[in-house]
Amino acid sequence: MLGTFLFFGVDHLLTRVRDEVPEVGANRIVADHPPSDSRAAALRRTLTELEGPDVFQLADAFLPNLAEQEDRVIESLRTLLR
Repeated sequence: MLGTFLFFGVDHLLTRVRDEVPEVGANRIVADHPPSDSRAAALRRTLTELEGPDVFQLADAFLPNLAEQEDRVIESLRTLLR
């Protein structure tokens, strides 16, 4: 489970980079999928129905740490691209 949600966490970060750091160029980051948050929510609903809510314990413990790093990553990119 963690790998799947780690992917969505990274995808969420890339979406933020595309939207918030115009110097990167929106055409360099794939935008032809539904938003990562929507896809992750659909997967969470499906897996909860199949396996129960406990299946997400590791992902729920790890992903907030990744989310906390997003602002720093975005600011670092802005600094590097100036």
